[in-house]
Amino acid sequence: KRLQLLCFHQNHLAMASAFAMAYYIYLIVNQKDNLWFNISKIALCLIVGLLTLSKAFMLVVVGFAIYVMIWLVAKFKLKSLMFIVPAIVVCVVGCFVFKDLILKILDRFLAYNTEDSLFNRITTGRSSIWSRYLDAITSSVPKLLFGVGLFNSELLVEGSHNVLIHFVYRMGLVGLIM
Repeated sequence: KRLQLLCFHQNHLAMASAFAMAYYIYLIVNQKDNLWFNISKIALCLIVGLLTLSKAFMLVVVGFAIYVMIWLVAKFKLKSLMFIVPAIVVCVVGCFVFKDLILKILDRFLAYNTEDSLFNRITTGRSSIWSRYLDAITSSVPKLLFGVGLFNSELLVEGSHNVLIHFVYRMGLVGLIM
């Protein structure tokens, strides 16, 4: 059941791909196992993660890319220009080759236009969802302290899109402290 949840929800699959990529990068940095085998596993995780169109995964990939570039320059004493220029050329060519996919991904960052505020557009409509959850949490002292309960069916229509807010909504501040 847990594996089924991991594999069929796109955000869970993206998160698993990101953790796997981090692990394989760790193996490469610490020179464990076969280098090319780990690189091929990173490529597979990258493809799977990109196909999920997860925004968080895209940000993780950018962070990993920056980390790997800094690590390569430090590890192999490469001159920065000698490594960064080909990396930029590869990125530009990749942007042209995968233009449709990149435009679809970028469109998801500002896809919801529920309100005109810039913060709500940047968070793709989630800030208005968060405010509804926070209003529900602070509607009474017992809800603030103890939440609505872990198995209570009293939920707002949409998911909270935030683990911390969801946890406080379910378990309250007491549950958060515990």
